[in-house]
Amino acid sequence: MKNLIKFSCLSMILFMTSSVFAQKMMKKGVVKFEVTDISSDDPQASMMKGTTMDLYFTKEKQRVEINMMGGLVRVNTISNPAAKEEVVLSDMMGSKTMVKTPAADIDKRKEEMEKINKLVISYDKKDTKKIAGFDTYRANIKMESGDTIVAYITQQIQPENSYFNKMFKGLDGFPLEYIISVQGMKMTYAALEVSDAIDAKAFEIPEGYEEITMEEFQKRVGGMKF
Repeated sequence: MKNLIKFSCLSMILFMTSSVFAQKMMKKGVVKFEVTDISSDDPQASMMKGTTMDLYFTKEKQRVEINMMGGLVRVNTISNPAAKEEVVLSDMMGSKTMVKTPAADIDKRKEEMEKINKLVISYDKKDTKKIAGFDTYRANIKMESGDTIVAYITQQIQPENSYFNKMFKGLDGFPLEYIISVQGMKMTYAALEVSDAIDAKAFEIPEGYEEITMEEFQKRVGGMKF
């Protein structure tokens, strides 16, 4: 199970609208993704199907909310990139923890991502899909490791600080569907809903979480790195 959690976290670090939304540029909103398909030699991989990822974004802030394994694992990352502020909230089988990331660690992680996240990207604008009311076209992404990603992207969603700017650096568009192929496992994330309305409480830090360090958190989840 830890390997499945790790793969899902890597795929996240590496988220029914009318046509009205497709006619304007979105700078803030919510995009709700779901793992709609998964294939692997590991029989437990099917447990990851149905995983959801909700991405909230405004000009200043963003929140990535992950719900895995039918709610057994929930991870929320709330950040303000310009202010170098980030809080990771996790609820793993009832154990609620909070990690506040120091600004120095955010800078270090950004530098590390820039070094390892070297992508070769090509586009096929003839291969199109309508996803959640938006017109998209295909992007082919190859990582330095040889692993591949196929994404369908739109120009009509442009957050100031997007989760995908780090994951797919250099990608000319916002992905509404992406298929990650890593080490024999293939996972499809697809946007099911897009909205430009955000709950006023979306970026609030809830009570009831034990504050720990990242090192302590990694020990609890088997040493995986975020």
